[in-house]
Amino acid sequence: MILDSLEFELMVRRALEKKVPQEFRDQIENVDIVVEEWPPEPYRGSRRTLLGLFEGVPKTAPYSVFRGVQPSKITLFEKTILASVENLQELENLILEVLLHEIAHYFGYNEQQMVYMDARLRKKLGKDQ
Repeated sequence: MILDSLEFELMVRRALEKKVPQEFRDQIENVDIVVEEWPPEPYRGSRRTLLGLFEGVPKTAPYSVFRGVQPSKITLFEKTILASVENLQELENLILEVLLHEIAHYFGYNEQQMVYMDARLRKKLGKDQ
């Protein structure tokens, strides 16, 4: 799927502002949410396509860990997300899914815990019918 980069970023912002529940947004502190074209070099060409990445200190870390720490970062990778969808509805759903997945990492969930949560979200979005 082809989409202008600015429009992609606007879709991410709309998903964050309108689809991510307010109770989650209210608890997000010291986190930058950004869009980059491609995943960093170590993640390219791996057998699993990287759609998003959380880097930083989870909210569950002790307060002392936060002193002097740069903001955490959630990155969505535009090109790998666009390559994974066929239409705008799938794109909106996938952007929301990736955002929620990476926000959950910020809240301290690990990949094993996310398997179940991701499956529930996909079902809710109508992907596993």
